[in-house]
Order: sequence, then C-alpha cells, then structure tokens
Amino acid sequence: MSESVVEDVSAKGADAAAVSDEPSANAIPAVTLFDASRPDRIAKSHLRAIQLLYENFVRSVTLSLSAYLRNYISLSLSAIDQLSYRQFLDRLPACSSMASAGIQPYGGTAVFEINSSITFSMLEILLGGPGKATEAVERELTEIEQILMDGLFRIIAHDLTEAWKHLGRIDL
Repeated sequence: MSESVVEDVSAKGADAAAVSDEPSANAIPAVTLFDASRPDRIAKSHLRAIQLLYENFVRSVTLSLSAYLRNYISLSLSAIDQLSYRQFLDRLPACSSMASAGIQPYGGTAVFEINSSITFSMLEILLGGPGKATEAVERELTEIEQILMDGLFRIIAHDLTEAWKHLGRIDL
C-alpha cells in the first residue's frame, strides 16, 4: 500500500511540474561533475565568488565557535586553492581531527579538518581549562573527546550550510 502512495504522490508531482511553465521552487539547479584529479576546472571568476562566500563563512563560524567555547577566538581565510584530493591528503599533518559530511542533493562530500594543536586547545576550553596547549599532542581522541568534537563539527557544518544558502540549498 505504501508503494502506491509513493507512486501516486510522484505522479501528481510530475503532472504538476509538467503543467506549470514556471520553474519549481524545489527545482534542483544543474550540476556539473567535478573531476578531483583535475582541480583546475573552476574558472577564476568563480573563485572570487567562492572566496567571498568563505569569507562570510569564516566570520559566521568565528562568532558561533566563540559563543560555543565562551572564549574569544580569531579565524581568518588564508587562501582558496584548487588541488586534487591526493594533494589535500598529502598536506595533512600526521595527527588531526577530521569529519566528513555528504552534501545533498548534489551527492558530494565535504571534509572538515582541524589540526591536533587546535583540537586539543578547544577540548581543553570545553572541559574548563584555559585552552593554552603547552606541547603538541600526538594521540587519538578518546570517546568523550570525539563526542565533544562532533558538537564543534556540527556548528561548523551548520554555518557552512548557511553560507551556501544564497547559491543553493545544501544539506550536510
């Protein structure tokens, strides 16, 4: 019975879209596949728009993380680079916190990486300390630390979704 309901709703949606001459509010914009092995595929004119988008994202996530950590933090956008995924992986430090999220409806993946020195400073703040790491920590996160970092990554993902909403809807 549930299959017939889905088919009926899908058929009604298709009929409504066929009758309407106006673009649907739920229409998904055209998507071009990106070849990660050839990062030079984004036009220079689009890179400027991406830079502006991420400058707004950095301002937003700075405010959100400052409120979450109840401590002043400063973030800045250092560069917008096009590189292959292999080059990205080669540049990562030996120990860092990473999270990935699927980008819907486009089927891509966002990868978030936070260096271990920043990770442990933020964890120290969340656990009541001053957040001044005196030495580099090269170990895996405990289960409790992973849960705390999940909260930070959720804030970052929310702000990224908000930054992109002017260009198109993404769900992380």
